[in-house]
Amino acid sequence: MFYRSPQVTLLKVCFPVGRRTPPHNHGTWATILQLSGEEKNTLYQRENGKLRKAREMSLTRGAILSMPAETVHVVQCRSNVPAIGLHVYGGDIFALARRMWNPETLEEHALDWALYEKFAQTASKAAKAPLES
Repeated sequence: MFYRSPQVTLLKVCFPVGRRTPPHNHGTWATILQLSGEEKNTLYQRENGKLRKAREMSLTRGAILSMPAETVHVVQCRSNVPAIGLHVYGGDIFALARRMWNPETLEEHALDWALYEKFAQTASKAAKAPLES
């Protein structure tokens, strides 16, 4: 963590090789500057209480991805080295109300880090992100 306040948080985030997150939101806007490695972001919109895949975006060194507060996404490290990025959030990311989804059933849950890690392990073993073609 580089900086944390009620208004903004700056983090250096590292996704290990092969890691895929479960679908999750940040409870605020987020901007990612990719520093090294490659990560694929699968972005979703919520419609009638369900997730719908909106688009995909791969980030390589120097790429920037900005996400509005309502964005839900999955991150996957696609390189043979860890994907490292500078993440900027519009608030205290550790205090904001956040949501996550079971990658197998897409059941929505409040963010709970122990359950998140179980979901991430399941997501990392899957052939693809949820709703990905």
